[in-house]
Amino acid sequence: MNNTRKLVFMGLLVAAALALSFVESFLPSPVLPGAKLGFANLVTVAALCIFPRTRDAALVLVARVLLGGVFAGGASFLYSAAGAALSFGVMAFLERTGRFGIVVVSAAGGFFHNFGQLAMASAVISSRALWSYLPALGLAGLAAGLLVGIVVKGWMESAAWKHFIRIPDPEFK
Repeated sequence: MNNTRKLVFMGLLVAAALALSFVESFLPSPVLPGAKLGFANLVTVAALCIFPRTRDAALVLVARVLLGGVFAGGASFLYSAAGAALSFGVMAFLERTGRFGIVVVSAAGGFFHNFGQLAMASAVISSRALWSYLPALGLAGLAAGLLVGIVVKGWMESAAWKHFIRIPDPEFK
């Protein structure tokens, strides 16, 4: 795949993640205040599966977080960036070991996303009391990550994504 095509595809992934994040912002929290289903993470987890190089998936995530921060404004950028960085680091590590399937990788990412956000919030307000929220928020992240992983696994196994993006290149997994 040439660089122009790859850049356009990455841009489309960023746009899709931003659109999913925007749609999700209108939905009420399913279980706990601050908990989300993580629609935008569908794109991040899919990018980990699609791109042979982790840095390409990381670029999609960084662009989404930066642009999402610009659109959302406020301090939400700090929390999003902290959660995304920790989550992606854990997911990339687990995925690259080859010992875990994408559902487990995504579930770990969901948990660590919420862990990273709590760590940032605890640092910002200088309070350890927030850590009492970890069991509930950690389970919510784990459940959301499982759901995202199941959806992405089904999508990757269906081969529909290959027809959608029309990439016959052997460079893609």
